[in-house]
Amino acid sequence: MPVLFNGSRTIFDLAPKALSGVDLAAWEKKQFQLLREGLPNFRGRAFSTYTEWLARQHKAVEEVVRILVANFEVAVARPTMSPVERDIVAKFGVLYAGGLLAIAAGVLPLDMKRLGAALKRACLAALAEIPNPQAELIADLKALKAKLSGASVMDTETCTRKQLRLMHNADGFRQIKNEGLEFVVRSEVFTRWFRSELRRQRVLEWLDAEGFLNHGRDRTTGRSIEWAQRQVTWPDTSRKRSISVYLPGGFADLERAF
Repeated sequence: MPVLFNGSRTIFDLAPKALSGVDLAAWEKKQFQLLREGLPNFRGRAFSTYTEWLARQHKAVEEVVRILVANFEVAVARPTMSPVERDIVAKFGVLYAGGLLAIAAGVLPLDMKRLGAALKRACLAALAEIPNPQAELIADLKALKAKLSGASVMDTETCTRKQLRLMHNADGFRQIKNEGLEFVVRSEVFTRWFRSELRRQRVLEWLDAEGFLNHGRDRTTGRSIEWAQRQVTWPDTSRKRSISVYLPGGFADLERAF
């Protein structure tokens, strides 16, 4: 969940409005210093005061919390949210309820409006961080298309004989095959093209499901991509462990998921 919002450089969003530039930076540095010096002396004090207050109010707290959580959900949740998103909103609703009770207990120096705005902003930021597998797949396929059409993947139709002999230095090569295009990329290079193992695996599984991936093994689960690799003879006659992709319709085949 992001800590900084709206261009802020530090966690202090209530700095004196008259400060800017060097003066603001000096003020922020001083606040961090005060926190480092003061926190050890006050660790646990607010929490013990808070829990003792809750214990004295235990009969009324449970029902109040239910109402406050429901109010937060009404303010933040949307009908189109997934169960996971709704669960996140509910958990922030608990924080909202706890914060309001902390205000009532006298240990949180905020008002209801400011607390609600801060938690709503934090909740929306957390929701924005939830991975969207379909959106990630589309982005990765677009990136794959750019890589396969780039200069590091050599076009055998336009290569000189010398370039073909030196093909072992390339990330991969592409060539016309039947009515489509064939791409062969070093396995270790293909791996570096994606931000995570999960996203790389998702692309490989999509290519396999669409019938675009040439491999001789059954698909396996886990991090290994050995199932997707082949020993391919390159134009320079060397044999390399490679990812081999055939697109019968050319690059347009990668746009099926768009």
